[in-house]
Amino acid sequence: MLSRDLKGDSGSGLLIKTRRTPLQTQLSDTERLKNVDGAFELSPTAVDRLCGRTVVIVDDVLTTGATVCAATNVILQARPHQCLYLTLARSRATIRSGL
Repeated sequence: MLSRDLKGDSGSGLLIKTRRTPLQTQLSDTERLKNVDGAFELSPTAVDRLCGRTVVIVDDVLTTGATVCAATNVILQARPHQCLYLTLARSRATIRSGL
């Protein structure tokens, strides 16, 4: 709906999770980073569709930022104009840390 209202493309299927990962909720900050490292890749059509465009990653909860960082690092390979993220909630630890 967000994509439609902004007259954009939902981008569904452009970022692919390449392996199953344990839930982040029971992991330490360091373990969370390792857990999602290398867990994403771009689909074969992603570069053509993302290059030069504004990309918005939508995530439900920001705790350490590990998932959004892992996703962003892969998306930046497509050379978008800009890559932003929108999160719906932050954990208490995130708020205390200033993220």
